[in-house]
Amino acid sequence: MERLSKSPYIADIFGLCGNSVVNEFGFMSGGKLQRKNLSSKEKLKFAAQASMGVADLHSLVLGNDEKGSNANGRATLIHLDLKPENFIISKDNVCKVHDFNLARFLENNIETGELCNVRRNDCNRVSSAQYAFFFG
Repeated sequence: MERLSKSPYIADIFGLCGNSVVNEFGFMSGGKLQRKNLSSKEKLKFAAQASMGVADLHSLVLGNDEKGSNANGRATLIHLDLKPENFIISKDNVCKVHDFNLARFLENNIETGELCNVRRNDCNRVSSAQYAFFFG
């Protein structure tokens, strides 16, 4: 197993093979992001941390394998299920993205070198603009 990210805003995730991803988030006493009675300052802090976690997902570096990497040798991992339930608060009060059951690596178009869109199970394509809209 290879650890995919050392980001403080991503629950520890490990790669197994291909696009298989599992996470192991250990003791998260803070609970889910859906907690009530958050102050405006806490909401802003958690929103910033959630954004940084998603940005960190999008900048994962693959090893020597070219599949899924762009021209700069970076892979883009798309979560595909961003919602409050999929963010947890660590015992250190840090918001972390988790639950990578639907996650996929974007691949390159071998002719253009550009990242391909993600195909969902319903065969709809999700553009980067749509993905940003899903995040809020």
